[in-house]
Amino acid sequence: MCWKRRLARRLATATHPAAACASAAHLTSPAAASPPLPRLAQEYGALLSEAGFDSVAALDRTEEFRGHLARELAAAEGDRQGWVAAFSQEDYEEVTGSWRFKLDRVAAGELQWGLFRAFKQMSGRDYHEPEAPGDGFAALA
Repeated sequence: MCWKRRLARRLATATHPAAACASAAHLTSPAAASPPLPRLAQEYGALLSEAGFDSVAALDRTEEFRGHLARELAAAEGDRQGWVAAFSQEDYEEVTGSWRFKLDRVAAGELQWGLFRAFKQMSGRDYHEPEAPGDGFAALA
């Protein structure tokens, strides 16, 4: 995780004071070394906190990602002729193969999707105050 820690610190020093950082990320690790899915997202959130970000929220969105991949694959397979007519057989096979590969990696615990929000600390603003309904990260949750 040392390169991830360096990346988080670099992000913290490169952003403007009071910057908000929201990111969705594919989190990967080899199956043999992979921690349980929710823990990996929490570890990335901890790295952002260690790097100096405040009000860090780290959400595991792997099930949402799995559902998205499955829907996209089913839609493409349901309209194979349309895909091939619009693009090519090679494109169809590449795209559907990629979705199957990702679904297999998610099932094996090698790929997950995380959603992260963090604020860079700035004096004079309390990011711990509740957000207004429909604003900020609450709208993403």
